[in-house]
Amino acid sequence: MIKKHLSLLLAGTLLAGALSACGQKADAPAPESTVSSTASSESVSAPATEAESASTAAAEPESTTDATSGSDESGSTDAVSGATSSAGLEPGADVDMVTSASVVPEEIMEDYTPGGFTEGESKKALFVVADPRYGTVTRVLANTAMSHLEDKGIEVEVRDLYAMGFDPVLGAEDFYYAKDGVGEPTEEVKIEQDYVTKADYLIFVYPNWHDTPTAMAKGYMEKVFAKKFAYQDLPGGGLEGMLSGKGMYTIMNCGYLGGGRGWIGDGVGIEDEKWDRYMEAFKVFDDDTAAFWGVENLGRFVNDRTPANGSEQYGEELEELKGTLREHLDRVFVS
Repeated sequence: MIKKHLSLLLAGTLLAGALSACGQKADAPAPESTVSSTASSESVSAPATEAESASTAAAEPESTTDATSGSDESGSTDAVSGATSSAGLEPGADVDMVTSASVVPEEIMEDYTPGGFTEGESKKALFVVADPRYGTVTRVLANTAMSHLEDKGIEVEVRDLYAMGFDPVLGAEDFYYAKDGVGEPTEEVKIEQDYVTKADYLIFVYPNWHDTPTAMAKGYMEKVFAKKFAYQDLPGGGLEGMLSGKGMYTIMNCGYLGGGRGWIGDGVGIEDEKWDRYMEAFKVFDDDTAAFWGVENLGRFVNDRTPANGSEQYGEELEELKGTLREHLDRVFVS
């Protein structure tokens, strides 16, 4: 028994090491009381316990891996991320926080509302966005992708899970519907399933926390993609997906190596072998999920090179990132 427990512990340790790809706990939500009045209301990390602080110090955040780290005149610098206490605000601005999460300057952040689905014959992309904050690079990526696909003639609908107040918790009362297809979905789930049914592309957008989707995104998958909606039993045993003809794609913002923007093969010369290994690990899980639902895995756009908060070239660097995303989207959805 002791040997069995030791073996399980070793296996878990090796798996965690292989998947520590793109930073941990990148975009933790924050209480409003900690936020400067000139910043986004969700722009800082929540106060950490002593144990969490130790964990965060050892982790690599989502936001500033690519950028030039080091202090500047605008404030002190976080030793891990290079994020300054100005958190992207103007130099000299009063601010009561230091964050390793991305904070897009307010004057650069642009809103975007897609046109939604129609009854027409155009291809349709459903964006499921699961970021608790607004002024983030993850949001910039979502807005850029939605706008670009609409420019290419693809209809876009967005489900902003935090803004909607979606309940990601799969409770006991919903378990047998999700797991076995017994009973009927809740009204909340039924609405989301209708959007999924109409969509040709399912695009999930979230920051990387602990190498997984945010809890909101994961809960959406667990509750909405239920048995007898997304998959079913085969008469002879086994399962088959029920959502054939659709494609699944993920946009994920993170921060670890500063090693790439895109997918497998998109390293930038900073430990490219490790970058590809991480992307291939994500592909294993994505392939499995896609097969489970009967959809095609269209891959990911992973951003691991985010402008540093407070960078003097922040706007230009952000535009470069957006351009890279558009090129990747064209390869996947247009070519």
